[in-house]
Amino acid sequence: MRDEAQKSHSEAIQQSSQNLIESAKRRLFLWNITTNQIAELEQSREAKETLTLYSPFKGVVQTSRWTRAAGSMGDHLVDIADLSVVWVWAQFYQDELPLLKKDLPVSITSDSYPMRSSAGNRPY
Repeated sequence: MRDEAQKSHSEAIQQSSQNLIESAKRRLFLWNITTNQIAELEQSREAKETLTLYSPFKGVVQTSRWTRAAGSMGDHLVDIADLSVVWVWAQFYQDELPLLKKDLPVSITSDSYPMRSSAGNRPY
């Protein structure tokens, strides 16, 4: 449309097409599409079948409700969990209780990351 508007030599038509482009850019930006992604789309002029959405929050996606190809502003897309602080509940056998001491450091591993361990800290 912009190319056709430039051929018309009409200032009003050129301005109208530029306003539509800026409006589309604003809508994409409101969906947290990065400026680099928008610039790539403008340069390639080809819509892609998939698009990576970057979260403004750090965390791990727990659930995704995104099932449609289109949505509306304010739609709940995903649940993101902040795992920077995690509470761990542990159970011990009665004969292990004498091994536990106050302020004893702990190391935690999980099935999800078997080769990685995390040091535990007391919350208070």
